Amino acid sequence: MGESRKTDPAKVEAQRLRQIDAAAAMAEYHAAKAADLENMAQLRALRLAKEAAERKVKPAASKAKPANKRR
Repeated sequence: MGESRKTDPAKVEAQRLRQIDAAAAMAEYHAAKAADLENMAQLRALRLAKEAAERKVKPAASKAKPANKRR
């Protein structure tokens, strides 16, 4: 019972490398997610600007329509 556990240096090194790889993978995941969010924000801003420009153009065009004649 008083025996000390022997650890395999190869296993310790493999675990250390897995931890480093996991940290790098999480950093890559978070960077990709941040890039996606930034891209979505830019696309949303472009869409809103386009919609606002279309709203400004439509009322001017609708005034040029002739009145609907009913009999």
